[in-house]
Amino acid sequence: MNKGDIFSKIKTIIYTVLEAEIAITEESELLGDFILDSLEFMNFITKVEEEFDIQISDDDIEEFQLGIVQNMMDYLEKKI
Repeated sequence: MNKGDIFSKIKTIIYTVLEAEIAITEESELLGDFILDSLEFMNFITKVEEEFDIQISDDDIEEFQLGIVQNMMDYLEKKI
């Protein structure tokens, strides 16, 4: 799976969590740009785990700054 596919899936997950389509770029900070609140972010993480069949630890969320779309893409590319 290439980065374009990963980015597309991440956007779809965000749209599902928000129940709306908004502008998302690879540089978007999901929490810092106030795209997702903390509860929505945890829902996002759960949906990413389900979609990509992986487990994401709390430590990984902090260590790899997975609230930034590009960082999540890099993380997923290594995990899958």
